[in-house]
Amino acid sequence: MSHLQGAAGCNSVQQTPDPNQPAPRPERAFRLLDPWRERDACGVGFVARADGARSSHILSMALTAVARLAHRGAASNDRSGDGAGVLTQIPHRLLGVGPAERVALGMFFLPASRPELDTALDLIESVLVTLGMSVLGWRVVPVDGGVLGPLAAAHQPVIRQVFVGPPLGPLNAPVWERRLYLARRVIERRAAKAGLDLFVCSLSCRTVVYKALLVGTELPGFYADLRSPLFETAIAVFHQRYSTNTMPSWPLAQPFRMLAHNGEINTLWGNRNAMQAREPALAAPAWERDVEQLKPVIWAEGSD
Repeated sequence: MSHLQGAAGCNSVQQTPDPNQPAPRPERAFRLLDPWRERDACGVGFVARADGARSSHILSMALTAVARLAHRGAASNDRSGDGAGVLTQIPHRLLGVGPAERVALGMFFLPASRPELDTALDLIESVLVTLGMSVLGWRVVPVDGGVLGPLAAAHQPVIRQVFVGPPLGPLNAPVWERRLYLARRVIERRAAKAGLDLFVCSLSCRTVVYKALLVGTELPGFYADLRSPLFETAIAVFHQRYSTNTMPSWPLAQPFRMLAHNGEINTLWGNRNAMQAREPALAAPAWERDVEQLKPVIWAEGSD
């Protein structure tokens, strides 16, 4: 049996009425709302099967849910949304790969111009191979840019997926996930140093993220994969973004690689400072010396 788990609703904060004062008349109730205490937030939720069985129905329910969160997102006057997406299990049947956790999948936003695109592809492959994994092939993700607003279309990246083989040795999914996380951090740091417009939407042996700079109703129109009955998953996290601390952009669309959230106001500086203060003491037996390659943990230029 499948279960639809709570899509987030409005979480605006209102002033608490004074119990010693008479209740306001209905037509004047709106005056109790202090605009300085408003709290806007994105729409977020998830669908999952309790028994873990994969089906296309789970994705269909998630796409229906994110389309109904239009009031929790934002869009410019040219229809360019602030971002929407879904995080699911890797659709092995659709992609023709498997079994589960034998092939990892990376989803990338890449430079649109050819020289930079080739450099980005080489960088990704080099990092994966250096860290003991194999590049099994690339896939051009089928998309329809015609559903995008002009602003979103003007900055549309090349979207590709890479299939990755596991490192040598006994296959252990948690260990492989850590290796893929390390690969992502190295890719991000090297891309930033080279000035490449490269973003890792997801890189995992378990999950994949399909997201774009649009509104939730346009998500299946943009990604043909999401309309396929072969796209089977037992989980789906969905998100419709309302930008607050930052301008909308393709990378800041959600879900992210492991989560989605619906509140960022007044948490940005605290999170940055708390993480920076703890980085010198960051250590774990599983990482050993590789822990230095994970720093800085927080993306200093982002808010989410």
